[in-house]
Amino acid sequence: MEVTNETIPDEKCCIPLIDSAQNSLQSGTVRKVLGDGAYDHISIFNDLEKRHISSAIKIRSNASRRSKGSSYRAQCAREFLDAGYEEWAQRHNYGSRWAVEGVFSSMKRIFWESVKATSINGMFHEFPLKFSLYNILINS
Repeated sequence: MEVTNETIPDEKCCIPLIDSAQNSLQSGTVRKVLGDGAYDHISIFNDLEKRHISSAIKIRSNASRRSKGSSYRAQCAREFLDAGYEEWAQRHNYGSRWAVEGVFSSMKRIFWESVKATSINGMFHEFPLKFSLYNILINS
């Protein structure tokens, strides 16, 4: 989990989150990244290609089929645009990311979508505490 303010775009957090996931694995490697359109960014695709990680990142519907800084993104764009969303999603098991979305939805129902902290540092501490509390609730 990475807590940022609204000035930090999602693509800036993706690679550190992949690193964190890799470091938390007991064995093996990250083989696939599932992500919504916020992660459709050339730098992410280039990093995934370098690491030999498969992408299941939803491509924007107006994406170019050509390589403009990332041949891997262009390849993924062609696959997505040729197959269409439904077939692409089934092929990549994209629906499995809804397990994570379900956790976010549950947390919003329990803790609401706002924070009580008024300082930035307080907000950055509040979110991890909420996730810890949520884990205690569902595991007790």
